[in-house]
Amino acid sequence: MLSLEQKILKRLQQSPPEDCSVVPRSTPVIAFGKFKTAEVATISLNPSYKEFEFFNGKNRFHTLDSLGLENYSEIDIEHQKQIIEYCETYFERDVVYKEWFDRMSKFLRDTLGFDYYTGTACHLDLSQWATNDIWGKLETSQKKALLSTGDLELVTEIIKIGNFHTVFLNGRTTSKEIYRYFGVKPTKEVLRKSIRKKTKKKI
Repeated sequence: MLSLEQKILKRLQQSPPEDCSVVPRSTPVIAFGKFKTAEVATISLNPSYKEFEFFNGKNRFHTLDSLGLENYSEIDIEHQKQIIEYCETYFERDVVYKEWFDRMSKFLRDTLGFDYYTGTACHLDLSQWATNDIWGKLETSQKKALLSTGDLELVTEIIKIGNFHTVFLNGRTTSKEIYRYFGVKPTKEVLRKSIRKKTKKKI
């Protein structure tokens, strides 16, 4: 049975599916933040292409070029360490895509008191491939292909092995994919009933 580290290496060595809008020569984003020790995780669809743009003169994540590689199959344990270091220190390197993550970070702080920036929360994606097109603009066949490289299996393994007690599914599509993959149906619990006052119509 493969360890989590071995499964991550196997995932990193997978080439992206063709014609799926994957950012050229980008590497799979395994996680944002300290996924091995975080207690809370948020899950969305896939990373933005902006994660592979230069920011403040830095790479947010490694590419084949920054690693000096030609092909994904060349990724070895040493390259894996570099890739994972960038993932785990994402919120420490002044490269954060704040437009998205600061909104989610505030939600986590306000609801549970956990935060990406303190390492108590991390972010995962159903597909670890960053795409130039947003998920909603991809064809169904492209979405299936993006999830066919072991992404969901790896996310599941990270959650199973991790230290998580709470997982937030960000959005209806993310929730549907997770429910479908695990073969479960969501249940609804009413936490508070809203009371609407009836007003008389003026004639």
